[in-house]
Amino acid sequence: MLDPAEVFARGLAGDLRPSSAWLANAPSGWWRAAIQAQRWLADPKVGALEEPATLAALGADGGEGRGHAIDEHARAAWLASDRARLDAYAALAPTAGLARGWARLARGDAEGAAQVAEAEQRSSFPATRVEAASLRALAYADRGELGDARVLARRASRMARTEDLPQSQYLSNLVLARVRRLEGAPHLALRILHALAEVASSPWWPRLAWEQAIGGRAPSLPEDRAAAWAELLGAARAADLEAFASARTRLVDATRDWPRQAAELTVALALLDPRAPLDALPPPLRRFCEGEVHTTPPAMAGLCTAAEGVPAGVFVAVRPDGTARRVAGLAAPLAQRALGVRHEPLKPGRTQLAIGVLAAAGPAGLDREELFRRIYGFGFDAELHDGTFRTLQHRMRRWLGVRGEMEVDGDRLALRLVEPLLLADPRCEESLEDRMLRFLARAEHQSARDAAKELGVPLRTAQTALQSLTESGAVEGRRVGRRIEYRVEDTTFSEPTRWR
Repeated sequence: MLDPAEVFARGLAGDLRPSSAWLANAPSGWWRAAIQAQRWLADPKVGALEEPATLAALGADGGEGRGHAIDEHARAAWLASDRARLDAYAALAPTAGLARGWARLARGDAEGAAQVAEAEQRSSFPATRVEAASLRALAYADRGELGDARVLARRASRMARTEDLPQSQYLSNLVLARVRRLEGAPHLALRILHALAEVASSPWWPRLAWEQAIGGRAPSLPEDRAAAWAELLGAARAADLEAFASARTRLVDATRDWPRQAAELTVALALLDPRAPLDALPPPLRRFCEGEVHTTPPAMAGLCTAAEGVPAGVFVAVRPDGTARRVAGLAAPLAQRALGVRHEPLKPGRTQLAIGVLAAAGPAGLDREELFRRIYGFGFDAELHDGTFRTLQHRMRRWLGVRGEMEVDGDRLALRLVEPLLLADPRCEESLEDRMLRFLARAEHQSARDAAKELGVPLRTAQTALQSLTESGAVEGRRVGRRIEYRVEDTTFSEPTRWR
């Protein structure tokens, strides 16, 4: 009979054939539980997970097989966001063990998870080292140490590829995608996630769907949480308040026992729904939503990008009392209905920026020099800029019409709105390079002409942006016939393969 340790090792390398033969005559025990869980993670139709009580009944003996069985089951519970099972499996683990690390991460103990992972990285087992590095990267990311998290995630991804371990590649690259998103590079994250979704088995889908949705792409995976995210984002675009509320409830319920995901969902909802409270947000995010700072939160950059049919990545909703609230561009239709805005959002430009800035200043308004500085980014010179400013005032009055009126008292201006407005906010606008990267990440092997058509810019402008991105190493160009095709370059990620 085959050695179960060898069968398990072959399974880690993606070859499940030995385990099929071994299970036909294998007795119950820790090795059988480990190999069945390994097969379930590869394909739930050919494997099985045991209940925590069943594993507990196997006893404390079992050697290496016991550790592998508990770790495989704990990882499966983490992927499914099943907190009760994860805690129960972790309780069976030795004092250390990766299962305890995943449980600590789930309850928000990033420091404890990092300590467990650091100890397990000294394992002689390649798959254990990859998982430990991935867990440690997630813990560092939760602590806000993104530079260290990136180093660990990249190392884990390369190690998994070198050792040819498919499941380890799925895990390490899922972690790498999360770190990329948290750093404000959703285009790189979505490229990784799209490739993983093509090959990873269904147990991975809930985590993949979560990262895709926060990255700004509605997941299409046939899984409950993916469906809830797709419904939430679709309802935001369609201004369907009832469907949005239903999907929101499902996601809130699903994250109730997961502090990190619950916190991310709170931020996402604040950006999608202008009615969502801001009290629970961290101060920097709250200041962004209230319009006090203009740098888009890096972790939410994917949500704050221009969507199809929406002219801007971020809008600001201004009420007649002067309170302002930012919303993600893809949720502009939902904000319009929720706030009772009767007019189409004003498209990006100086006029809408001036109206937004002045309306958000409230009844006190702003003096001419301060308003000019906030709009143009430099100081006002009466001799040079008086005509420009008067033209701007005329355009503001013409657009306002019956929506409100502009009052001028000497050098001080104020708006009196009679209804809420929804205005595209160019202060948060993506650079052309960022838009280009996002386009190439979802549609690789495109030419400069393709990019120019998609982004609505002149061909020469697209060519200049692509040249800059190529020189920086962010994209690479390859000549195909008479044209040059471009793709996003990621020096770490390589597309993984399916299990055999």
